[in-house]
Amino acid sequence: MSSIYKDPLDQILASIKSLNNVDLVKAEYTFGLPVAVEVDGAGTNTTVLITSKDLQSTYDGQVTVRYRRLNLADLTTLVPLSIKADLPTTTLQVAERLNQLYGLKFTADDIESTPVDLSGTDGAGTVTLVAKDTSLAWIGSVVVTLARGAIPIADRILVTNLPGLYMPNRDDTKPYGEVYSVFRDLSAYAEGMQLLALGTGSLQDLATILTSATGDAWVINGSARYSLDGATIVFNDVTSGDPRLKTNMERAVIVNLSTNLSLGLSGSLLLHYNLPDGFED
Repeated sequence: MSSIYKDPLDQILASIKSLNNVDLVKAEYTFGLPVAVEVDGAGTNTTVLITSKDLQSTYDGQVTVRYRRLNLADLTTLVPLSIKADLPTTTLQVAERLNQLYGLKFTADDIESTPVDLSGTDGAGTVTLVAKDTSLAWIGSVVVTLARGAIPIADRILVTNLPGLYMPNRDDTKPYGEVYSVFRDLSAYAEGMQLLALGTGSLQDLATILTSATGDAWVINGSARYSLDGATIVFNDVTSGDPRLKTNMERAVIVNLSTNLSLGLSGSLLLHYNLPDGFED
């Protein structure tokens, strides 16, 4: 990502070039520790000693320059300091998270690294970042508000072999039972639907409901266009139990149809219903 903050030495050298027409090659010089000084009229608050270390460089000797270090507290006007992080254990890790989000480029030379423990609040709380006295770029301190987040997805999704996407069993000679049934709202028959038992014992009750709801003549004996003979009720529960089901409906019944005896439909019936208000399941 692009950075809102540039390397302090690069900025110092760029200012020297701009104001003095002197182009210093960074690798040819050493830079002393920053020294805090009284703020002058130009707002500078720091001095640093620049010393030539390469006899082949264009410029020799040393010079002290003044510049303004940034106050960490000023960050509150630049970037959001309510961030998500994954249980940092040091203040430096919090600073590194700010680097990821906003390109601030904090290093271990800039921020005091002290312990952080937010495990008791699941990562929520506040952390104070304090600039090191020897930081070339920063002074002061700032409070960062944290919430749990930025959790590595690979740490949480450990089962990565997923089932294939659902497609009804293909039978080119018959329409899918899913297509026949999935759009229907059988809430008007909810009390009877919720009593349907798994297996084959409730097939006559189901045939009665389907005949009334669809207008098609459902039977439970023998092969027919709409036959439940050989069918099995395999599910009667809330719709979160199967990925095929519509979650905007409360409950569903799934019926696996017979391959041979169901002449008009293949696959399964997906029968959705809502319970009446106040009805005890």
